[in-house]
Amino acid sequence: MNRKIVSLILALALCLDLTNLTFAAGNVGDTVVTDSIGRDWKLSEPILAIKEIKGLHNTVTTAYVVPLDTHVTTPMLDMLIVSGDYEWTPESIYISGWRAAAWDVPYDFVLAKALDDVGIVFLGDSMDDPSTGVYFYVVDGTYTDENTSNPSSSNLNGASSWAVNGISSAIDKGFVPTDLQKDYTNTITRAEFCRMAVKFVEYKTGKNIEMVLQGIGVSRNQSEFTDTNDNDILAASALGITSGTGNHQFTPNGQFTREQAATMILNTCKVIGMNVNTTSANTFADINTASQWAVNGINFCSENGIMNGTGNNNFSPKATYTREQSIVTFDNIK
Repeated sequence: MNRKIVSLILALALCLDLTNLTFAAGNVGDTVVTDSIGRDWKLSEPILAIKEIKGLHNTVTTAYVVPLDTHVTTPMLDMLIVSGDYEWTPESIYISGWRAAAWDVPYDFVLAKALDDVGIVFLGDSMDDPSTGVYFYVVDGTYTDENTSNPSSSNLNGASSWAVNGISSAIDKGFVPTDLQKDYTNTITRAEFCRMAVKFVEYKTGKNIEMVLQGIGVSRNQSEFTDTNDNDILAASALGITSGTGNHQFTPNGQFTREQAATMILNTCKVIGMNVNTTSANTFADINTASQWAVNGINFCSENGIMNGTGNNNFSPKATYTREQSIVTFDNIK
């Protein structure tokens, strides 16, 4: 059977229904995939997503979604077998179908083409036991797929396509409260944003919030607000992340705006020890509509790539902020 026929058969097999999913070790954002026998496959680009596929011998498995032209450095193998269209380096030639490519050495591959437009390339050392290899799903540009999954993340149904990777990354890091892992397009409340800010501080510092408060030398003021005694809100206030809305009110269920988000992000970054000095004023066309207390936060978030504008060189300071925007914003803090 020639290579073209083999490729077509594999392409058809990969399009079958999915059951009995198993995952190898690798998550969204990683640059290393560990196969089922503990060998590392190193990537030049981070994993964009994890896709369920039906692969060789009718097995359901995982494909790691990576950008076009990603380099894959193999572990030490007795023999490397490849299925798909790929660029074989250092010879820099294209080969389609099955190929035994190298013996007893790590090898560098450029995932440069997709198999018959299916997009899947298999790298391994055994056609009889494909679970010891790795599948890659190669994409040119951005990738969205309702069947994409991250085994360590919660249900992402309802999230906007642009936010899926950021939400998945944030959930994996552990700073998104469980009850905020749904209804992603809802406007976030002031209380919800505070709770996530506290969880983010715990994640970045590696300490629980009680230890953070003690380390800074501050404590909660139980009588600070008349409309809430929520411990996370009081902790965020003690740390200088947030303040009330006036007259000893916090308005925990009040809708949250973009300028409030920028200000609280700036204050959160102060708590975790980031340099929050900005080098220049932002030139958003509508910056004059922002509250004066919010300008520094807007400048900081924009300069550091934490928050972007809303188009046409506008920031829209008074517009409301959603759960998914908030989650991705925290995940953008490096």
